[in-house]
Amino acid sequence: MAPPPTPEQAAAHLRELPLNSPIIEIFINGIYTCLFIFSIGAVWMTPNASHHKKVWLGIIILLYSCATIHSAIQWEDLVLAFQNHGTSPDLLNALTHPNLRLKILALVASFLSFILADMIMIWRCYIIWGHSWIVVIIPILAAVAGTVCASLGLAGQIAVASVQNSTHALRFAPLLRFSTPFLSLSLAVTLYTTGLITWRILRVQRYTTKNGLSSTDYSPVLEILIESSALYAASLFVFVVLLAMKSANETYLQNIHAQIAGIAPTLLILRIYIGRARKDEEWSSPSSGLRFAPTGAAEVKRDSMFDEYSSEGSANSVGERQGMSGGIAP
Repeated sequence: MAPPPTPEQAAAHLRELPLNSPIIEIFINGIYTCLFIFSIGAVWMTPNASHHKKVWLGIIILLYSCATIHSAIQWEDLVLAFQNHGTSPDLLNALTHPNLRLKILALVASFLSFILADMIMIWRCYIIWGHSWIVVIIPILAAVAGTVCASLGLAGQIAVASVQNSTHALRFAPLLRFSTPFLSLSLAVTLYTTGLITWRILRVQRYTTKNGLSSTDYSPVLEILIESSALYAASLFVFVVLLAMKSANETYLQNIHAQIAGIAPTLLILRIYIGRARKDEEWSSPSSGLRFAPTGAAEVKRDSMFDEYSSEGSANSVGERQGMSGGIAP
């Protein structure tokens, strides 16, 4: 057994710990709370209620709950460590070895938010690419494999936490390695869908501008950032890179990404409900010669999920552009 660190070594190690990481996460969660309240109000006040509204309200609430649980646990671990061991040599051990059950709960919350964010991005890619299953089959398979890896990793964490004997705990150690494949697959899904959505938006923007059909309703930069969840993709990419490098700054990105995983999908849902997203007719404009096989009537049908929720003003501006021929194809 290694000897305990000297006070000088403990002090040096404490200075290297990312102690302000929970504070940053709490700050971002405060911004997320404002967005959450506004989004709930915008969705709830939308006329013509249906079961789709309840589904998306539930997703918004679940994403926010996961992000808030994660930030609350990180903050509680920090506060309890200083309250109980602030003036004792055990402070370093308390900060580096938090309550394992709370750690598992935080992991469950973050993994669930990651999976939900990936599913929403796959769904949006499917909508933007003319309801083509061919485009999203790869990310769907990757998301399923990632969910399996996340489940195995969490099972390993729970098994280690429930076993008191360290010898028995070693049997479940291999399961802990599945967390890395999950993050890698999640990153692959994110980059794939973000890239396809961004390319599709650029094609549609180029076509509408070329044919004089562009509208001030859609800011080109904001449309790409929100529709493709570029912020989510960027934070996940940096997080995975730092994790692979075993950088001490990995904790900052882990906590930040736990909030971004809820913020990015919420912004997308809010954009759709307030009528700032394009209709299916606009995604179906002939901006490319690359075509995928249609799925029934879905290629020419509007997305009924949000059809009844668009604002009247946005609907009118889009209606002026519905003289476009045919429905697009990628």
